[in-house]
Amino acid sequence: MKRVTAEPMDEQNGDFVNRKVEILLKNGKRINGFIIGYFKKDIDDLNAPVIKWHLVDEQHLMTFGIDPFGYLIGTIIAQKDILQIKCIDSI
Repeated sequence: MKRVTAEPMDEQNGDFVNRKVEILLKNGKRINGFIIGYFKKDIDDLNAPVIKWHLVDEQHLMTFGIDPFGYLIGTIIAQKDILQIKCIDSI
């Protein structure tokens, strides 16, 4: 069984670091926020595709997506549900 991992965004993912994005889902819903992390299909494969994105709003941008009690802040969005990701501006 393959292991799934969550990774924080870093400078190698420069297209989305500190960028406000608008995500258009296949069901027509639009979500605005900041992508701070992602889940890859296989932890051992550096070229594995991203399967989920971790999105937070501006007030939680510096929390790394976790509250003081260790619970998830923000939204996890499956790649298969995304129609388009558009960068709005940088902060």
